[in-house]
Formats: sequence, structure tokens, C-alpha cells
Amino acid sequence: MYAVSISLGSSSAVVAVAAATIATAAGEEKSAPIKLTANSAGHRSTPVMAAFAGNEEVLFGEDARALYARAPEVVVPYLFAFAAVAERHQEQQRRCKMGGDSENGNNDDAEKAALALKREIEEAAEKQFKGSCPLLTGEGDEAQKPGFCLPNRGDEVGEKKVFITAEDMLVGFFNHIKKHTVDGACGLTATAENFSSQEETPQQAKRPEIILTIVVPRYLFQGAVMLNNSQQEEEISGSQDAGRRDAIQWLRNAILKSHLGAVAMHVSVLFSDEAALLAMDAVSCRPHQSHPMANRYFLLPSSASASPMAAINGAGASSWPYSRVLVVKWGSLGVSFTRLCLEGGCLVDEPRTLFLRASQKAVNSPGAEFGFAATSCGGGDAVNLALRESLATTFAQKQRRVLGYQSLSDFPARAQRRLLLVTEEKKVALSKAAQVPVEVEALAEGIDMRDTVTFSRVRVDAALRGEWGFIESFERVLLEYLYLLEPKADGAIDAVVLCGGMLNMPCIAQSLRNIFTQHANMPREGRRLFARNLVIMEAGKSTTLVIDGSQDSGTSSSQSVSNKIIFGAEELPCVGGCLHSYHLALGALQEQEYGYRDDTKSRKNGKRRMCMGSKKQERAEGSRRVWLALTFDDAGKHSAGNQRCNEVVMLQNSIFLYTESNLNALRSAVALQKEKNAPLRLPKAALSLLFAAHTLLPARFFLPVTGERRDPFVLYLFMGFQGTTQQQQQAAAETGTWSIG
Repeated sequence: MYAVSISLGSSSAVVAVAAATIATAAGEEKSAPIKLTANSAGHRSTPVMAAFAGNEEVLFGEDARALYARAPEVVVPYLFAFAAVAERHQEQQRRCKMGGDSENGNNDDAEKAALALKREIEEAAEKQFKGSCPLLTGEGDEAQKPGFCLPNRGDEVGEKKVFITAEDMLVGFFNHIKKHTVDGACGLTATAENFSSQEETPQQAKRPEIILTIVVPRYLFQGAVMLNNSQQEEEISGSQDAGRRDAIQWLRNAILKSHLGAVAMHVSVLFSDEAALLAMDAVSCRPHQSHPMANRYFLLPSSASASPMAAINGAGASSWPYSRVLVVKWGSLGVSFTRLCLEGGCLVDEPRTLFLRASQKAVNSPGAEFGFAATSCGGGDAVNLALRESLATTFAQKQRRVLGYQSLSDFPARAQRRLLLVTEEKKVALSKAAQVPVEVEALAEGIDMRDTVTFSRVRVDAALRGEWGFIESFERVLLEYLYLLEPKADGAIDAVVLCGGMLNMPCIAQSLRNIFTQHANMPREGRRLFARNLVIMEAGKSTTLVIDGSQDSGTSSSQSVSNKIIFGAEELPCVGGCLHSYHLALGALQEQEYGYRDDTKSRKNGKRRMCMGSKKQERAEGSRRVWLALTFDDAGKHSAGNQRCNEVVMLQNSIFLYTESNLNALRSAVALQKEKNAPLRLPKAALSLLFAAHTLLPARFFLPVTGERRDPFVLYLFMGFQGTTQQQQQAAAETGTWSIG
């Protein structure tokens, strides 16, 4: 079985694959064998683009991008972003028709937010891909459905236009990803173009199954961004899961409608900030040894939760007991900030997710209520435009006597588009080299471009910090986010995760490390927002602030630890999504190994299975519990009776069983408790751990009982002290006793 992740960014898609085997599922889970998969063109990223070709054919990815220079009007950039905007527009129309007068105000605000996001994507497409195919509203049978239309060529008057809805265009892109990337990595056979995932065939049943996770940007799903200024807090808190489910369900439907739906055993959708957090576990990004949480996971592997004893016995399966993590994603269209809360190896949903995003254009309305920042901050595409402007200016100055050009606007339109495509390629190379030459044949009026000056890391770094103002813009957006964070008096930020394509630039990565280090060392007025021993995690390493002296007055130095596995900064969300798929794949294999599916089928057929041994039944129930907790066994579909997203119920404290043959130790502990008015403390030797803290529920423990079956017996159960598991273990090691709450 293969674990597959597809990360859909605004401008590019990345695919990661990991093979899961029964042998791996049966043993202790170690590092997942995650590999980024190249497409048929040999590139690890695929442009999220489409283009109309001849004979009503639609091209995707590299083929669509190649058409932009000579025929921009047939090219659809930012395909996934436009599809999400189109779905949001249709959903808002449905709500407006169904909503009453009391909801008109909320609908108006949501509609303004949807229109603001739509304008942002359209303006970005106009700047980056001038003259590209716009998002339109269909006519006739496709009325009120947003999509894309092949433009008229002038001599095609009266001929029926080719119109494809945004959702169908996205389904075609998923088919392209499967054919050119997933099939080769997972050993799948090519799917016929006219194949329908709704029609099950014998060939479909024989195909290898994959566990699929789709990673998407949070800002495109406004239904999952909680309102910060709502007057109906209780109602919103209760509908958080429903809001997220409704926001992403259309995407899951598109996946199931595509060729991927025929081979996917289960489809999950993660936001890129959540996936980036998971990626820190996948690449073994850990704090320095001086940090209390060194060598610990953020999110506990599923196999560690399959057995109640696994979390205690396996030292490598220990997780951060409680933490607040700030995920910073700086991608092609802007930067976003998300605070995530973790407890006991699980991601805990907050009533209001604190999310803020800034793009190249500031959004004044409706503001932070829908996650829009009041200040602007461009991303990778804005850097491309600035680099193209510099290239054009340098070329115009060199050839001013021949061409007479003054600026980029004097260049022919096709030359501007060619220059943009070259800039995108050379910017990637600049992240790994100090100097990158640029050569373009016959750029303008037959004159070649040969530039060895513009793409210098020293010059570009200076421009990013100064002339172009990217670092200054980032700091303004960060201050706006910290202003929103300040009223949240529930703990400082323990770690910062940096991801996104902009972090591939060494200058950007270094500047962001310095900014967060400064905030941790010199806090703002009021409460401290960042921990003194802050951990800054990146694709290649982690930087831990080490306190020299006392907590209050000591200064901090930094210690760096390289990651065991290194990926690109823009690839981290895909890696985290693949780790999520890998955990699900192991759970599915464990479930199959212990026969739960066969057991279900045998009951339907009226047959009865032989009883399993207690150990095997415990493993079987543990595996089943993990699978249900992570998937609800819905195969990617939500029925009317299954209205929850992937939420779990877990024990907050450990459960112990008193195992001494007499009650002497218990009586002594009770007497000592009454005398000192202290928590009840029992010897470790007198207790047996039944369920570790943070065990997924429901759970069951098989306890062997000796003696005659009719003999009465009493079980004394105790709950661990109301503190962290690490505190309990430290106290037990020092005193030889457990504190009982």
C-alpha cells in the first residue's frame, strides 16, 4: 500500500509518496520512507496551470506553462485558487437564496470577503500572467457556474464556445497529476480518459490502493477560518467542525470524481500549516539537547497510540505534552500566520483559530474577521516581477542606443512574457548559487540578452531588505498578528515553523530567524508572547534559544541542530501530508492484519469467527480504534449520520490498577494523605498502568484473573495526578511513588 500526498499551492503542486508494508505496520514505527516524486518532465513541482489547445483539448502543468509566452489568452494560471474562489462564490449564492432577513448582515460580510479574495486572485493573475484566460460565468446550461472559456480567434464567429467549469478543470488537473506523477511512483496503470469513478469494474478492484492526503492553503477556505468578532461564540464553537467539513467537502468530491478516486482507499484534506507541523516530525526536526523537549515528537505516531502501553514503553514515541506553535508560510502570493495548539501528541482545535494572511494588495474590508491583514506583503511572484524589472532595466541600459527602450513597458508583450518565465527558473537556481547568468536568445528585435550582474545573491539580498521592502512588509504584518495574539492569555509561543517558497532564499530565512529571536529576547510591552527558549524550525535545521543566566534577566544564545532529512521549504507541507497518509496506511494494514474487515463480512454472512487471544484482540481493537479515530471509516465520504470531521476523544490522565495482594500500602498512603493534607501517593510497585495519558477512546484492557471464576474480587482504580505525564514520570523516578488525583 502507498501513502500519497498532493500539496496544492497557489502556483505549483508537489507530490510525495511513501510505501507502507505489513511488516512495518506490525513492528514499531520508525521514520517514514517519504520521497518526493518527479513528474514525467523530471521536475518535483508541477505548475497549477491549464491551457486550451486545439481540438477542444486541455493541457495542464508544464505543457500549459509553455503556451504562455506565445498565447497567454488560452492559459489559466492559479487554477486551484480560481476553483476555490468559484466554489466559494457558488456557496455564497446558495446561502443568500436560503438565508432569512436575520442572516442578511452575515451574508453581506461573507460575500464581501469572497469578492475580496476573488479580486486578489484576479489582480495577481493580471500582474503575473498578463492577458491570461479570466474566470467567467457560464451561459445556457452552465448558467451561474464559474469557469473558463476558450477565447474567439476572430474567424470563429457563430461557432459554439468551449466552456469548462472551474471544478471540471480542476478534476482534469488531478487526472494529469495521477497520469504523470502518481502512476509511476505507485505502480498504477493509466486510467482511460473516459473512465468514470462511479463505475466499479473488475480492473478497478485489482488496482493497488493508495491512502491520499490533499494539502491546501487555509486562506482559500474561508468557511474554515473562524470569525474573531462574532457575537454568537457558543454557536460558532459548536459548528466549527461543520464549517470546516463544508468548506473542504467540494474538494473531496472533486478528487473522488477524478481518476484518483478510483484508486484512493481514503481521502483526507489538511491545511498547509497543519501539514507543515507534521513535516517537522517527518524530517526529525528537534530542539537542541538543552531544551526540555529535545528528541520529542509534535504529533504522536498512530502506532504509538494503538496499544495503551506503547506511549510509555517507547521512549522515541514521547510527544510535547503542551505547546503553542506559530506556523509561518510565505508562498507565491503572500504570507500567512497560524497559531496551532498541541496537547499530548494531538492537534487541539481552538474555538477561534487565530489566522492572518497578507498578500501583495492590502484588503481593507472585511478585515481580520476573515483572516485578511490590513497591511500588504507580497510573495514569490512579487519577487519574480521585481527581478524581471531589474533584468529589463539592465538590458535596456546596455542596448539603449540600438533599441531606445527606457523601461519594461517598452518591451514587446511576448518579450515581457519570455522574460518572466526565465526569471522564475533563474530565481530557483539563485537559492543554491552566489551568481546565476541569464541568457535569452532574440529577446527583443533579434538582440540576445546576456546578463551576469542582475542575478547576484548580494544584489538581490540587498534589494529584498531595502529597495523592494519585503522584510519591512513582513515585520509590519507580524506586528499586526501579535496585536491579535496579545489578548490570548493561554501561553506563549513555544516554537515557530517556517515554510514556503520564499524561505528557500537564504536572505529571507536568516532575516526571519533574526526577527523572531529579537521578539523572544526583547518582548513587547505587556505579556510575553514568545518563550525565552523559543525553537525556530525550518526545512534544514532548527535553532534553539538557550538562556544564559536566570529566566528573567539572562540573555539568550542560539544553538542550531541540522535535520536528519532535508527537503525544500516549499515541499514541507507535502512531506507532512505524506506522513499523515503513512500513519493512515499503517492503521489500515494493521486493521487488515488482525482481521477486523473479515470479521465484519463474516457476521453479515451469518458465520462466526473463532475467538482471538487476549493479546491479539487487544492489538486488533487498538488498530481499529486508531483507524476509526483518524478516518471514521467513511472512505472519504460524509453521510447524513456522520457529521464530524477527524476529531478524537482521549484520556487526559493515566489510569492505574492497584495490584498488591493486600491493602497495607493503600491504608498507609491514605493515612499519610490525611496527616499531611497532600495528594495520595502510592508506591510504583503497587500499581500497574492500564491506560496511559492521552490514550484514544474508546479503549479496553484485557486483564487475566486467576482463581475460581465465582470468587468475588475488587478492582481499585486510580487516576493520575492532574499534571503532565513528564511531571508524573519525574516524580515517580525520584520518590518511587505515583501521585494519584
